[in-house]
Amino acid sequence: MIRLYHYRNNIWTVCVRLVLAEKGLEYEMVHVDLFAGEHLKPEFLALNPYHKVPLLLDGATAVPESWIINEYLEDRYPSPSLMPRDPQERAHARVIVDYANRFFFPHVYDLLLELIVKPRFPAMGEPVPSAVTKAKEGLPAAFERLERELDDRDFFASDFSIVDCEMIPFVAGLSDVDIAIPEKFGNLRRWLKRVSGRPSYRAAEVDSRFTASLVRENAG
Repeated sequence: MIRLYHYRNNIWTVCVRLVLAEKGLEYEMVHVDLFAGEHLKPEFLALNPYHKVPLLLDGATAVPESWIINEYLEDRYPSPSLMPRDPQERAHARVIVDYANRFFFPHVYDLLLELIVKPRFPAMGEPVPSAVTKAKEGLPAAFERLERELDDRDFFASDFSIVDCEMIPFVAGLSDVDIAIPEKFGNLRRWLKRVSGRPSYRAAEVDSRFTASLVRENAG
């Protein structure tokens, strides 16, 4: 039995759930209450010394970090394939994710943290306006790079892949802070519409990610 340890379907958990859904794998969701310190308990640290979620437990194999988990799932359960077969294309797919990990995901994370999470969880500290400004200033360059990567493509690799699974919750998450993809980035806008229609999008509950749920709770 595959177990996926998570906190309230957070954004990195959604990345993994997309891959699990695309591969048709059954799994059990195990909630880890970070604010109650469950990630620091000895039994969890024995699985993941980094004390972070998501964590995948496949039998006796414990795998941390969403990208590493997704690569593991691709290796362990290769059908259907979610990475290009051509070595050059596989390398380029990893380059795209590396770029996003450095220059796109951190901006989205900071916006979600400062504008949504911190105001609702005082233990996280006061929001930092300068972090919001910096994140917003960094988004246009990231949009431009992702727009170029999608030129003449339906997806970030030759077909739908792990790369798309990593991107989806972060691009979708921008709506939680009322940021729309500018119209000039048509490739990226069409890509989001395309992937949001896949069955895996619903199965992974992308629109019920942690921050989206917080926004709805506040609105109610």
